[in-house]
Amino acid sequence: MPVKDIELLARVRKELGLPDRYVLYLGNFKPHKNIESLVRAFGKIAGGFPEYKLVLAGPLDEHGLKIQNLVAGQELMDRIVFTNTIREEDHPEALLSMADLFVFPTLYEGFGLPPLEAMACGTPVVASNLTAVPEVIGDAGVMVNPLDVDELSRAMADLLADPEKRECYSQKGLERSRLFSEEDTSGKIYRHIIKLIEDIK
Repeated sequence: MPVKDIELLARVRKELGLPDRYVLYLGNFKPHKNIESLVRAFGKIAGGFPEYKLVLAGPLDEHGLKIQNLVAGQELMDRIVFTNTIREEDHPEALLSMADLFVFPTLYEGFGLPPLEAMACGTPVVASNLTAVPEVIGDAGVMVNPLDVDELSRAMADLLADPEKRECYSQKGLERSRLFSEEDTSGKIYRHIIKLIEDIK
């Protein structure tokens, strides 16, 4: 469910240094997550959307540092925010709920939990059309070829420029996410089980 607690949202925004308007990626920065393409795609549209920043929420390990170096090389340091690792106590559901758009350009995924969690928070999704991700998202998000930076950038720009379209995908995502969670199942247990599945994959 989308987080609506104003005090919690404000606290998370302050603690994580989040901008007022942002596009979000949440996950690790391993090569198959294809974050380089996301950075390049955002760089293509950044000038047209000066009110937005890209938030990359994940561990600044060796893979994360490579992405930071790429961002510096693209001269996007003032437009991209790195939060480092997001834990349960950081309230990832609040981080997701405040995003205008969630982007998941993975090249391989065992299940595709992050876009599902984004949809459950009412955040519209742009995601990879490869492997298991389309089965999770269905028609509730915008699917793109993650290897085509131009296609990815166009999809992001299309949604950022159209609040009504974002709201449409927000509602579709909420409805779709309900298919994956039984009413009597705790969200924490659900996330834990799916994480175990992904770790095995």
